[in-house]
Amino acid sequence: MERLDEEREDRKKQLKELKTEFEKIERKNAELERKIEKIEAENQAGRSASNIKWNEMEKKIENSEKKMEKETANIKKGLKEMKEKLIAEVVEENDARTSISTSISRMGEGARIAEIEG
Repeated sequence: MERLDEEREDRKKQLKELKTEFEKIERKNAELERKIEKIEAENQAGRSASNIKWNEMEKKIENSEKKMEKETANIKKGLKEMKEKLIAEVVEENDARTSISTSISRMGEGARIAEIEG
């Protein structure tokens, strides 16, 4: 009977030790779950931050492209104005040459008429 009592006590001790060990494992498991949740939250926040940065970069690229389009349009407009101005100057110069040429021709005709009359 004593031997059974001793075995019983041993088993109670073993059970108590197992319960203690199980509680330690449960605490460790809970701690690990919290760490996992924290890491997952950090990863999610990191992805969100990356998405935000990516969106910001896309907006900057869009703005840069719009700015370049405006600058290109301004350059094209400036080139068109310069071309029109040069064409106007050439036309004006040609008109002046024609006018001078006509005047010289008339002067020549006037001199010939004077010679003939004279």
